[in-house]
Amino acid sequence: MAKNKQALIRYRIIDRALQHGRHVKSEQLLDLIAEELAKHDQNGISLRQLRTDITNMKSPDLYDAPIEAGKNGYYYAKRNFSITNCPITKEDADCINEALTTLEQFKHFGFYKELQGIIEKVAQKTKVRINPFKLAVIFESVPNYEGYKHLDGLYSCIIEEKTIEVVYLPFHETKPQTLVIHPQLLKEHNNRWFLIGYNSRAAEKIQAIRPLPLDRIIEFWESTEQYHKLPPKELDNFFLHIIGVGLPWEDQTLHHICLRVRQPRAAYLQSKPLHPSQQVVESTPTHIDFSLQLIPNREFYAQVLWFGADMEVLSPEPVRATVRKQLQEATQQYS
Repeated sequence: MAKNKQALIRYRIIDRALQHGRHVKSEQLLDLIAEELAKHDQNGISLRQLRTDITNMKSPDLYDAPIEAGKNGYYYAKRNFSITNCPITKEDADCINEALTTLEQFKHFGFYKELQGIIEKVAQKTKVRINPFKLAVIFESVPNYEGYKHLDGLYSCIIEEKTIEVVYLPFHETKPQTLVIHPQLLKEHNNRWFLIGYNSRAAEKIQAIRPLPLDRIIEFWESTEQYHKLPPKELDNFFLHIIGVGLPWEDQTLHHICLRVRQPRAAYLQSKPLHPSQQVVESTPTHIDFSLQLIPNREFYAQVLWFGADMEVLSPEPVRATVRKQLQEATQQYS
């Protein structure tokens, strides 16, 4: 548990104990805190930490709590005081403002509008002005991306665990197909959004998990088929050995791939790995050799070609041969 979250739990426990004019001794507070933290598999705190918590709660920068110490223990000097009644501080408001400004880039999701409404209610109740900050964080995006229109609806289907029928038009086909999909998650890759769904009617098991580009979805509606939720581990395994979202259907062989990258671009790859399995095998002033455990897919080969002459696939031979073929075909177009 994060330290700040544990501190908030302790503050709430102290607050509840001191409400309605009660006097509570240190030993009682320590017992109450230990009992609650045990529910979160956390140990209790020391007397010194308790005193620090009370000092923090009394700070004007936090709750400005009127906690006093008497012969019968700690108590609130103001009988009706509670930290839950405290207005948010300027620092809190600044944090909300920054978060809102950053999250505005996710305005295609319905939860952003709902969040705006909640914050407006908080602002009215606490009399704190919530104004946008100067934008300091920008996420890469495509302004007119077709898939944005489906984001909110698909997000709701995932949260509410609803099976859907999707009219989908792959790039290489001219006639749309209708799929029954159990939506599992939305994933962004290379400025495109994908619906990762389970297709219970797939002809083969390796085709059951489907990444569908949102910009190729024409429409979708709720299905009567009972929803099937995949175990988180199964989804993790789907992405474990690939770059991006596409698992090739024709060949899912896991390869130990060795790459040689020239300097200075080798330093770029070292600071921004292609895949979590990437390891440095050898480093020299002229190049760095890397190893990866991957199932080569389109995204992998696109990355290799993007590096051009600065990257060479050393092994295995089937992967090296695929890159060679693609380079030869590209060269022929310029001959």
